[in-house]
Amino acid sequence: TAREFYVSCLGAVVNEPTTNERQLHVNMGATQFHLLRKYGKAEGVTPVTAAQRWAGEIELWTSERLDAIADRLTRHKLRGHVRDGASDVLRVRCPYGNAFVIRHEAPGSCDGW
Repeated sequence: TAREFYVSCLGAVVNEPTTNERQLHVNMGATQFHLLRKYGKAEGVTPVTAAQRWAGEIELWTSERLDAIADRLTRHKLRGHVRDGASDVLRVRCPYGNAFVIRHEAPGSCDGW
């Protein structure tokens, strides 16, 4: 699921005050993603049937070891991540198909995400 990918694997934090029945809001540093929730018909609410897909790649920087993120992706059985050891980059797609490039930042140059 998207929550599993963003929170359990990438380490994002759920922003409870702005999360609602239509969207799950997760934070990674100064970035916030609004993720579609799957739900049935709700009175007065137009169903959203397609998740937002970004053209190109979304680039994230982290001070966390990329191996740790890759291990969590594997542990949660989320496939499709590729580790490029030569450039210290992890490439992965979220459940909606968005492409992420995760780069390791030098120690001390960023705080988590």
